[in-house]
Amino acid sequence: MAHPVIDCTGVEVREEHVDALRSLLKEEPRAWDPFERAESEAEAIAYHVTLYAAFTVAVGRKFSPRYSFSQVIRFVADLRINLKKGAEKVHPRVAEEMIREALGEPNLESIDLLDGETAIMAEVVVLLTLLDEAELDEAGLEEFIKDSVDFARGWVAARQGESSGS
Repeated sequence: MAHPVIDCTGVEVREEHVDALRSLLKEEPRAWDPFERAESEAEAIAYHVTLYAAFTVAVGRKFSPRYSFSQVIRFVADLRINLKKGAEKVHPRVAEEMIREALGEPNLESIDLLDGETAIMAEVVVLLTLLDEAELDEAGLEEFIKDSVDFARGWVAARQGESSGS
């Protein structure tokens, strides 16, 4: 999925974004509240970048350094089978293409045409499934969160550099 140009002016991944990500990953009640109630566009971007970063780090841990498209298809198929009645929550092509995009595959187009809710649902279900498979203890989860936050901050900084350099 080619990312649209996102204006990251004023976006900063702060501790409240990290706490929201931690709450979401632990599947705590009301974990979505901060994501849904962001007070500004910059806040909303920061929350969603932390989620995207966690997804990307989890995908990288599962599938890197090498993967095949058939491995991605099998993973998504198994995920949907395990969801049973909830399988319709995860659009298979969206999940597959988001995984491939996170692994650095360029020029995936179809996700741009779908609504954001479909992409976020796939992102969250894949992320939580990968974390469940990883069976992280508390220290492992904190290391995962740190890696995700580092990725998120780097992602934002790169886009801030793009906008200031243009």
